[in-house]
Amino acid sequence: MNILNYSIFSFIAFMQFEETSSNDSMKLLVILIIVISLISLMAIILIIKSKRALQEQINNNENQHKEREEKNTELAFNIESLKELNIEKNNIISIAAHDLRTPLDNVEGLANLILLDSKKLKDDHVKYLEMIMDTTQKARNTITYLLDIHKIESEIEQMVLTQENFLELIEDIIKGLESMARDKNIDVILEAEHIRTSEINTDKNYFKQIISNLLTNAIKYSPANTKVVILVIETENTVRISVVDHGTGISDELKKQLFTPYSQVDQSGSGKVTGLGLIITRKLVEKLNGKFRLETVIDEGNSFSVEFFK
Repeated sequence: MNILNYSIFSFIAFMQFEETSSNDSMKLLVILIIVISLISLMAIILIIKSKRALQEQINNNENQHKEREEKNTELAFNIESLKELNIEKNNIISIAAHDLRTPLDNVEGLANLILLDSKKLKDDHVKYLEMIMDTTQKARNTITYLLDIHKIESEIEQMVLTQENFLELIEDIIKGLESMARDKNIDVILEAEHIRTSEINTDKNYFKQIISNLLTNAIKYSPANTKVVILVIETENTVRISVVDHGTGISDELKKQLFTPYSQVDQSGSGKVTGLGLIITRKLVEKLNGKFRLETVIDEGNSFSVEFFK
């Protein structure tokens, strides 16, 4: 007998009992049975509704899970496709860059041969040949930057971390750029006072390329007859190296372009800075788990800083 039938039966029994008995305790007992039966009936109805709602929620969750799995599968496929396209792009850049070097070398070689006999040339011709030489050199530098980016992104060139005397490495870089600085009458000054240790754990080639890129930019885009300071500051766990020039500074708007590939930032008559060299520098710093920072004040100069753990 289900609860509903039992409730009806109890109610009828109660009515019959009302006619034949006046026992209060029996009345209360029957009333209690009816109340419990009604409560039980309501509870069963609520349980059934809750079960249905729960089943619907389970079905919805299963459908959502299937949709997520399908989307994840599609996303994984897209990521793999993008990786393959990126590898193909890098390979094309590498091949194109290598292939471009040969004709550029030929052009530069021919210009050099003609310049060897410059006594028979007019001044204008010599000037044009020098412009050809300068243009081919710039093109070759761009190709070198492209190949460097390819190496870094493809991780072709593996890092080799060793204990290096970074002050000696910086001094070697300064010596290598003495001629460039002398042409513009720029003094390159190394300030490294109160340095407790001159060694850090780094990749020698990466480190030299980072500092060389920053110092080359500082000399190239600084006005003549100024100075560039390489400031070394040591903390308990890190060494910060800042290359400070006294140029025109870079506005906040131009800062955003500075790290965009192939963009050029006009340095107010000092030439245009291409984003390739600084992008490579920042990538190399990140490879060494360092920090890269640019601070600039208009009409006062720029400070490019890199910070490494010891």
